[in-house]
Amino acid sequence: MNNSQGTDPFAIRYDQMSCFAIMEYAFEERCALAHKVHECDIVSTLSNYFSLLYCELKIRRRIEELIALFFILVLVLSLMVTISNVVDSHFSPMLKIIAMKMGMSQYIAGTTLVALGNTLPEALANMMPVRSEAPMYSISISNSLTLILVGGGVICYLKPFKMNPHSTMRDLLYLILSCEVLTFLLLRPKTITPRDGIYLIILYVLYLILIFTDLIGQRLTINSLRRQIDEAYQMSASEERNYQIRKMENTLKELEKDHRIRIHQYGNKRRSLSWRGSSEHPSKSSRRISLGFATSYPTGANPEVDFEETRTIS
Repeated sequence: MNNSQGTDPFAIRYDQMSCFAIMEYAFEERCALAHKVHECDIVSTLSNYFSLLYCELKIRRRIEELIALFFILVLVLSLMVTISNVVDSHFSPMLKIIAMKMGMSQYIAGTTLVALGNTLPEALANMMPVRSEAPMYSISISNSLTLILVGGGVICYLKPFKMNPHSTMRDLLYLILSCEVLTFLLLRPKTITPRDGIYLIILYVLYLILIFTDLIGQRLTINSLRRQIDEAYQMSASEERNYQIRKMENTLKELEKDHRIRIHQYGNKRRSLSWRGSSEHPSKSSRRISLGFATSYPTGANPEVDFEETRTIS
């Protein structure tokens, strides 16, 4: 390998060489290239993995490289599981308490706090190609498609649930609008400018304004229904009045279902108790690992019966 960078036109230009081109060289030369190629310092944020593999571990054969990559993959999966447990046991309860103090509904908290918490790490990861002066917007689009299709499909497969038709239709229409705006910006005979990025951010801000406006309208409707029900109970009894009351109460029940976040069961216990067997509710703890951010609604517990007080002696 020629290491000169003088006037020789065939000399290797390390400042213009791609870090991934190291894989085309022999194992004995990869250690030196990992330190000389400038792009390797840009691609590797915390640690130069090429230097770790070919300098510190001194990998010189293909089988050794595959074994090292396997252990790195196991380490990555272990970190993902650890982060998932930390998020489930600490981050999600903290967001739930914040949402309760702010008076948010479970849906609003999911589209703001949880969405931002999920998106910020991904946004930072998407900025890495920008640092290497090789940005690809298609990566962000592919990540979004994977999150919507694969993530949503797995959730629906594992736990089918009833979706709110109003919120679902509103979000789908706004998603279509966002895709149309993005397509318009990309298909123009111009390059993407910082102004276009501001337009996309403003589009998300408008979405937040829309869902908060919808939340305010929902709460006004709930308060109005409560007043109408109270006024209806003060009227003289009749079949028509009872029918209207039942109709308004059913509507109120549907509106209040996702109105606020509530911790329904085991709210006064540590979440770690649900991970292990519980002496009080062994079947409950074995049926699920943790509640997660979205607390499921209770199915209704049977009332406790005092057999000493209620038994009949003949």
